[in-house]
This record gives sequence, structure tokens and C-alpha cells, in this order.
Amino acid sequence: MRARSAADHNHRYLFGWVPTKQGDTDLGAWQWGGTLVVHEVYQRLDRSLGVRIPGTEPRSLSAADGQASIVVADLPADQLFLVTLQLTAHARSFAIRLFENDLGTAYAFTVRGGE
Repeated sequence: MRARSAADHNHRYLFGWVPTKQGDTDLGAWQWGGTLVVHEVYQRLDRSLGVRIPGTEPRSLSAADGQASIVVADLPADQLFLVTLQLTAHARSFAIRLFENDLGTAYAFTVRGGE
């Protein structure tokens, strides 16, 4: 893999394609496609460099009727993800919907607080 570098105003990223090869070996012939890999480069306290999965920006939801929703990410089915939630004392429940189709059907996992 050959990495390229890009930056926004606050972060530096390395990105590149990890190709698939015939026989799934390093010496196999290159095939079309592969997997995009992105790392954020950051400076540690000792001034050395490290890499990490790029972070995301915090999001906040609120609505007058108490119901709000947001699309957090559109990920492939085999992509792992981590979600951290901070709920106010007034929150009674929340739900996470996965694999939603064009008709709005999805797997929904709902967590309800005490009544």
C-alpha cells in the first residue's frame, strides 16, 4: 500500500488502498479494488507521532416534542463502529436503528429507562 497525505485545518490524515491479490497472498497478481484505509496522524505528549482511527465530531439532539433522530453513519454491513451516548436526566429512552432500507424498515434496539 502506498499512502497519500491530506489535511484539514486541524488534522493530518494518511490514506491508501490495500488491494486484493490473487490467492490472497502478497505475491499474487493485483486484482481490481481493495479496502480504503484511513489513519489520523497525531503528536503524542513526548512529541513522537502516532496514528489512530479518525475521530468524529460530537452531535447533539433535541426536539420540542421529545423525539429527534439523526443519521450517524452510512456504513457497509461488515464495518464495526463505536457509539458513545450521553443522555440527560430527562431522557426516558433511546434507540439505535441498523441496516435501514429505502422503505424505512430497520433493526431497532431500544433502551428504556425506569418508569
